[in-house]
Amino acid sequence: MERYEDINEIINRYLKPIFSFTLKRTKTIQDAEDLAQEIAIKIYKNLKNIESVYNVDSYIWRIAHNTIANYYRSNSKIFLGVNIDDISEKIKCEKTDIEENHIKNESINKLKDKIAYLSKLQRQIVILYYYEGKNQEEISQLLDIPKGTVKWHLFDAKKELKKGMENMDNKVSELKFNPIKFSFMGVNGSIGKEGGTSNFFKSSLAQNIVYSIYVEGKTINEIAELLSVSPVYVESEVEYLEEYSFLTRLPGNRYISNMLLDEVTEEKLYLIDTMYKNASKLIANDIFDEVMKSEIIKSENLYYPEEDKNFLMWTLVLYIISQSKSSEDNPIKFEDIATIRKDGGCYIASASIDNPFLKKPDIYKYADNWFGPLWNEYDNTILWQINSNWCTRNINLDTYADISQRDIKLINRYINKDNLSSEEFSYLAEKGYIRGSIGKDDLNIVWIKDSDTRDALLYIGYKIKLKYKDYLSNIKSEYITIALKNTPKHLRKVREFELQDIFKCNGLFLLYSLMELLESGRLQEVEDEHKKKSLNTLLITNS
Repeated sequence: MERYEDINEIINRYLKPIFSFTLKRTKTIQDAEDLAQEIAIKIYKNLKNIESVYNVDSYIWRIAHNTIANYYRSNSKIFLGVNIDDISEKIKCEKTDIEENHIKNESINKLKDKIAYLSKLQRQIVILYYYEGKNQEEISQLLDIPKGTVKWHLFDAKKELKKGMENMDNKVSELKFNPIKFSFMGVNGSIGKEGGTSNFFKSSLAQNIVYSIYVEGKTINEIAELLSVSPVYVESEVEYLEEYSFLTRLPGNRYISNMLLDEVTEEKLYLIDTMYKNASKLIANDIFDEVMKSEIIKSENLYYPEEDKNFLMWTLVLYIISQSKSSEDNPIKFEDIATIRKDGGCYIASASIDNPFLKKPDIYKYADNWFGPLWNEYDNTILWQINSNWCTRNINLDTYADISQRDIKLINRYINKDNLSSEEFSYLAEKGYIRGSIGKDDLNIVWIKDSDTRDALLYIGYKIKLKYKDYLSNIKSEYITIALKNTPKHLRKVREFELQDIFKCNGLFLLYSLMELLESGRLQEVEDEHKKKSLNTLLITNS
């Protein structure tokens, strides 16, 4: 353990090296001085509040690196030629000739660079008209503006695009003027101390870096050229993403993405919607009917508050779907393809590419608030949950692992009739795990008390999946073919693993199943405010 006497002496010794460090990584002397000062202040405050560190030199340079990495991420939006965070459109640009003689003789690469400097509305209209092939009437409807406004902007944009075209010789990518944006970021597995996928991709720069190297590896300079960004800023972001295993370094200092990306198309949406609607009509409805007529529902080892079967089935059906064995073999194991990350996380990271002009099925409006299934285990007790629009609980994915551990311990003490403090009792009540006042309280969640009851319920799900095995295999085959076709070779096995559970613990399929149960009248919306807090929460003991 290294000790230090004079913090001022340490700061003075490192000031010049820190300034040199920041000067090499910023565009102006002023930025370098500001960052060096910020780093020095952080070092001073941190050293003042702790007695000793193992290695002062390592400690100081870690602060310097983290500070400048945060600087790059927070300022990345200004380095792409346009304010990427303000761009709400992701349009699929086909490489076709410019039509109607508007810009016949100009280089397409020069045109793309110039488009980045149009106003936001003009940029939308130009991309939709020239690259997406939409006519003026269709653009008018998509953007909800008069057709005359579309026509005027096309005329005005034509004049703007012609200005200065001769001076633009750099070959740029469509990502320069048409950057992608993640609309959904997912986690399959357990997160670490730094949280889930969304915590690492808050900046548009990070999102576009990963997208640009999804199919093939590129060097930092190649990525920078593709995005028209200084290699200095790309390098810092790449180092950060590689550190947490979202990128893999290849020979020749090339980098390639290590996460699954999905570009949503009309064809995919149609296949998913048709596939999940048909499958949920069979699986969800049959599981509901079989459980309701089984003797298990009367078992003393299955608890649910106030004998409310509707509340019970909100949880049981989705749990059975997600946890019962598939009718097919699953040759790929999670531990064979999951990524172990620096912060202790072990998960598959994924993201969908936003396309605001694509009309999605109505069910997708419920997807933003859907988390799960989520579960955690402690001392042979499992807590299983889903967060949705229908419950009033608000799960924070970043803190779920630690909080759910605490919840399991407290619930276990409650059901074992241990004495709880008033604070602990209030905590469980606030979370919806229990209801009523002290002395008149009761458990407010579904509770499977032993592994035999759990296994009997899961066997119902297995039998039903086996019953429809051939049909399910047939309806998912076309989607699987397209999904694998659009997945790069180095991520193929990861995608195959995800597709194994397409009718199991896939969150979107569970959402479709829930909607089917509601629409068929098997489930009714829960009105009780106490039960809304604990909806889709299941405790399993002696597991």
